[in-house]
Amino acid sequence: MEGFTYWDYRYTELLLQCWNTQEHGDDLYDLIHNQCDLLKVLIPNISAEEKDSVNRDKAVNEIKEYVSMHMQRTNPKLTELADRFNLQAHHIKIVEFLYIYGSMNAFTAYFEKQSAACQLVILTTWVHISKNELVAELRLHSPMGKLGLLEFERFALFDLRHINIRVGLNKYVHNYLEDINNRPLSSFLLHVLEPPYFALETFDLPEATILSAKAALKRHGPAFLLFYGEPGTGKSELSKALSLSCNLIPYSLMTDDVDGSRPLSNLYLSAKLLDSKKEVLIIDEADTLLNSEDVLSAQGTPSTFKAIVNQFLDNATIKIIFITNQTNRIPASVLRRMHIIIGFKPASIQYRKQMWETNNNVTNLFSSTDIDKLAKDFKANPSRIRQVYEICSLLKEDCESQERILEVAKDMLSRSQEMLMKDNQKINNKIEEIDVGLLHLSIDPYVLLDRIKKWYDTFSRTQQGLNILFYGLPGTGKSALAIHIATELQLQPIIKRASDLFSPYVGVTEDRIRDAFKEAENNVLILDEADSFILNREKNERSWERSQTNEFLNQMDDFKGLFIATTNFIKALDGASFRRFPYKVEFYPPTPDQRLTLARRYFSHITFDTEACFRIHNLEGLVPGDFSSVAKRLAFVDSPTPQEIISELELELKSRSHLQHTIGFKV
Repeated sequence: MEGFTYWDYRYTELLLQCWNTQEHGDDLYDLIHNQCDLLKVLIPNISAEEKDSVNRDKAVNEIKEYVSMHMQRTNPKLTELADRFNLQAHHIKIVEFLYIYGSMNAFTAYFEKQSAACQLVILTTWVHISKNELVAELRLHSPMGKLGLLEFERFALFDLRHINIRVGLNKYVHNYLEDINNRPLSSFLLHVLEPPYFALETFDLPEATILSAKAALKRHGPAFLLFYGEPGTGKSELSKALSLSCNLIPYSLMTDDVDGSRPLSNLYLSAKLLDSKKEVLIIDEADTLLNSEDVLSAQGTPSTFKAIVNQFLDNATIKIIFITNQTNRIPASVLRRMHIIIGFKPASIQYRKQMWETNNNVTNLFSSTDIDKLAKDFKANPSRIRQVYEICSLLKEDCESQERILEVAKDMLSRSQEMLMKDNQKINNKIEEIDVGLLHLSIDPYVLLDRIKKWYDTFSRTQQGLNILFYGLPGTGKSALAIHIATELQLQPIIKRASDLFSPYVGVTEDRIRDAFKEAENNVLILDEADSFILNREKNERSWERSQTNEFLNQMDDFKGLFIATTNFIKALDGASFRRFPYKVEFYPPTPDQRLTLARRYFSHITFDTEACFRIHNLEGLVPGDFSSVAKRLAFVDSPTPQEIISELELELKSRSHLQHTIGFKV
């Protein structure tokens, strides 16, 4: 009859089967009677008080005859499932039962009130298989479980505790069967990703890395790629750009509307829905799928879950790009099954500048000077840079001034950086910018900069790292110059201190040392307090101290990038480590003329007379850090006099008198 669905009749048929196998109680008869009302079939409403079981059976037989005459024998969507997933008749019957169980609340309530024995009778009679066969079909490792048709987590509504089964129909399969608009199953589970915003050639990766990834995606059969690294480093954009370059349509798994979850069952389903010749699955935030140590649930123990993931990768025939933030909890057996693994590092200043320029070619919003400063000051990822351009383009359309647009861009970047990067607005906010000409070094600072730039010009070809040692009194500008060098090279300065790396636990310090060098590869690693790690090994009485020093020296030897170590205590350094620094640069206190220039820079509103200039000339041992400290102390003093400034400088010098002897030796 028109207006009634396949499921209306199947539900009625299930109720009639229950009538044949269970006690004829009021609750079951009421369910049948209500269903007859829906189907507009008249049967008498006979209550238990009438004690007329004969009339009840007669009424039920009438509905049986009606259903037998009008029942739809096939359902196109069930036929599609059977064909696509190679399901047998009893598999389809299980799908039908779980769909009805999850859709008809009245039946669910009735079924849950039955004894365990009655529940199994209802199920086995409906599916036409034995109890043992049924239990096997509802397990995680069953054919239906491995296909993703069953769900064992959030949507596992069906609970048979006495045989340790908690299972449900996959939510998206349920929605597919429920849909009346003839949408394909893939539309419930997958969606096509937007095209990439950045071209493949704009990504800061070696050409060989890009070629290997493209080759994997173009190969016949399955391919598994793993992209890992900090959020916002371009993993998702590269995935889409690679897909486009290989003429593959990029798909992503739908996430749950409530908690954003993506059960493993959805991955199984997608493996049967995608064509490896035309499509690729991109799984962003795949940590929960691959990090098996985080799995302690109905999916199984970590070792069980690991085996499930491995088995899936062994049997899958599609192409997948997994995107994660970490890999330390991904089992080695899973990693070995990846065809390509690419690690992503925070964007260098040079790469950020390139991203700004790529956007600016279209909008022409910012000057080259603005772009240089934005790239230097803000750790913005490609996606954030694009968002800034979108907002600022709207401001330009509204005729906002260039000054106002730049102000909005900086505000957006600083707020997102503070929230997402857990950082302050400026990358180098703890280190004041310096005038290289005011540094007093054992080598002309401009000559040093020129030689480092020449090294960097050959670095992309040779991949030969460079180690530089800065040593001297505190406050002489060692860290500031190191950061200035990174900025000049348009590389990201990765700043570490001994306190960042030391750990009281055996072996952890060595791990952190390795991680620091790995993080800074192809950039600039700046290590303050380097003496803590490269002490004279002859004075290391404990084995763990020697182990840390050895690890540090090994990492220095293998490092592909610029490593700048700073220390105040040159005499404590290990001889072998000292030889590993081609450049050993001593920082001296400024010359008399430099001291006077520093005073005028820090106190530009003060006029120093001849006597004041003479006194500053004679304050031997002052360092740039002293002027900075005094300037901060006097910032809230109304109109300090030259005499007050000089007195404060003298106090600063006196407080460091125990450091005035020469540190180390000159080169």
